[in-house]
This record gives sequence, C-alpha cells and structure tokens, in this order.
Amino acid sequence: MEPTMYMIDPRGDTLLILYNANSGDMTRDSALRWDNNLPQYLTREAQRNDMMLGILPPSAETSPGDGEREVWMRLSSKHLSLASAYFQRLISGDWTETQPKDGYSYTITAQEWDEKALVLLMNIIHGRTTHVPRCVSVEMLAKLGILVNYYKCYEAVKFYTDTWVSLLNLLPLPLVYGRELLFRLFVSWVFLDGITFATLTKVILYNSRGPMHSLGLPMSHQVIGKHRGSDASSIQVD
Repeated sequence: MEPTMYMIDPRGDTLLILYNANSGDMTRDSALRWDNNLPQYLTREAQRNDMMLGILPPSAETSPGDGEREVWMRLSSKHLSLASAYFQRLISGDWTETQPKDGYSYTITAQEWDEKALVLLMNIIHGRTTHVPRCVSVEMLAKLGILVNYYKCYEAVKFYTDTWVSLLNLLPLPLVYGRELLFRLFVSWVFLDGITFATLTKVILYNSRGPMHSLGLPMSHQVIGKHRGSDASSIQVD
C-alpha cells in the first residue's frame, strides 16, 4: 500500500514517517471495563455507562483496519525545532532516527499515533491556521494531548487548546465513570485545567471500585495523586 502523503510544508526539509497509523487507538483498549463489586447500588446512568463500556465500539474518528498504513508528512525542521524541545534535540543531535531519505535533510519516525491528531498538531506548529478547526471533540483533544505531552510542545498549541478547553467546559462534567470522564480527566491534566481536574478526581474517588483503566492514555497513579487531600492510594491505574 502506498503511503499517504501530507504536504504540510511543500518546501520542507524534513520527512516524518508514521508507521502503523491509528493502531494505538485508545477506544479499542480491551482492558477498559472497571468491574463493579456492588452492581445493585449503581444508578441507572452508571448502569448505562457500564453497558456501553462493555460494547467497546470502534472510534468514529479513526478508520478501521488502519494498523498497517504508513503516513508521510513533509515538514519544516525550523518550525519543529521552535515548537518542540523534543524535535529541537532530535534535529540538532546525531540521532539515528534522523538519518535522511533522499530529498530531505532529516527523516523522523513515529509509531501508532492517531493520524488526524498528528496532522492537526503539525498544522498548528506550521501556522496553517485555515486547516485548524474552531472546535474539536473531547476525544480528539485527548489524542492531541498525548502528542503534546510526548513532544513537549505546550506553548505552540496553547492558543488553540485554551480555546478548545474553554468550549469543552461549557458542557456538563460527567458524573459517572466512562470514556468521556477519562478523556476529560486527561485533557484537564495535560492542559492544566486545575478546577476541572480536581472535580473529576473527586468523581473518580467517589465511584472507586477497583483499578481504574486508562483507555491507553499515558496516565499513571501520579495523575490521581495530584489532587491534594484525596485518598489517591486507593486507586490504581491499569
């Protein structure tokens, strides 16, 4: 299969190759369920969430069967270096990951990222404002947060993410455990929305009934532990 090419910068000197695009899709985490030892005390809303978590539908934002696809992006090393400490070290150092393919000064590889989230991040970094949407779903914002956290490019995306988080906070917070709660918890942690993070942490602690599953999000027990005054030791993250 031919790789999909995105010309983010038509004159760019850097090729980013994404292998196994979308195969790390968080919505297909087989260990998602948070088993309840006292199901008779669940509210109707919580029961519905448990049922939905058991169904595990494929993501509406990711095409099925994408695991073997390659995605290529033509990028600017200057924009990457200015936006991301990760890329700055990668490009300025003698790393084997940056051994160039013909026609490029640098070639960078990545694995399993969500294709749409990576394209969105690169459009922001390269100042392609007409390709950046005015609003995004909480799932897409969480996927973008994974990349921002990994590539350390918080400042480059701050204008957009502050706007998206503000729009997201106009919606009611989820009050029972489920995919949306985990997405919003992660978004509030990555993008420093302390009030929302504290509120959702309390919701999780209140509903705690065993190890908390992470949907594949890069969260650890330290995320829960950041909420002061909570019994964070009572929650585990698988």
